Amino acid sequence: MKLSSEEIALIEKYVDGHLSESETKTFDEQYRTNTAFKKEAELQKQLMGLLVAAKRSEQKEWRLKDYRAFKNSKKAKPTYRLPVLAGIAATILIVSFLSIFKFGNATDSLFDAYYQPYSGPKILRGEPVNKELMVGLAFYKKQRYEEALPVFEALSKQDPASDNELNLLMGICHLEMGNLEKSKYHFRLVNQSSENYIGEWYYNMALLKERKFEEVQANMLRIATSNSPYQGRAKELVEELR
Repeated sequence: MKLSSEEIALIEKYVDGHLSESETKTFDEQYRTNTAFKKEAELQKQLMGLLVAAKRSEQKEWRLKDYRAFKNSKKAKPTYRLPVLAGIAATILIVSFLSIFKFGNATDSLFDAYYQPYSGPKILRGEPVNKELMVGLAFYKKQRYEEALPVFEALSKQDPASDNELNLLMGICHLEMGNLEKSKYHFRLVNQSSENYIGEWYYNMALLKERKFEEVQANMLRIATSNSPYQGRAKELVEELR
C-alpha cells in the first residue's frame, strides 16, 4: 500500500527524533496497524543508523553545500526518500564509510553550538516580586518547561505590561519542548517590541532547528552588519553555513 505524504512526513519526524506527544500517539497507532508504514519506518531507521555510524567512524566533515544538495535531491516526491537514502548509504559503505557532515544531527550540532537558553529576568534585591513568577522561574531554571509554561501563560493574561519578558520565556519553553511554530510566534512578538535583537536571535535558533539554513544565513548576514550584541556570533554562524 502506497503511503500518503502525511505518513511519510510522520516517519521522517520519527527518524529525526522530532515527534510531538500527539504525533507519537499517531505514529504508534500507525506502527501497530499499518504494515507498510511499519516496514518503511524500520527501514529508514536502519538506514539512518548506517549514516550515523559512517559519521562516527571517520570524524570528517562533509561541506554543508553537499548536504544541501543531498537534501534538495529528495524534494521531487516524498516517496523517493527511501531509495535516495539507500543509495547514499551504499555509496558511503563502498568508499570506506566517508562521513556525512552533520546529517541527521546537522541541526542539533549547529543548534547546540549557538543556542543558550535565556537565563531569565534579573530580580534586584529589595525589588517587589510576583510569587507566581518566582514559581514559574523555579520550574524554568530546573528545565521543567512543561510546568513553567502554564505559569507564564497565566501571568501574561494577568499582566500584559510584562508580555515582552513573558513572551521570551514562553518562546524558550516551546522551543525546548519542540513546539517550533509556537516558539517562533512568541519570539516574533518579542522582536516587534524590543530593540535588543534577542527575539530575533531566538527566532533564528528555531529556524535552525527546522533546518531552514538559507533563511538563517540571510538573517545572520543582516545581524552581522548591525549593532546587535549577537553580531559576533552571527558572523561565526554565517561562516558555518557557507
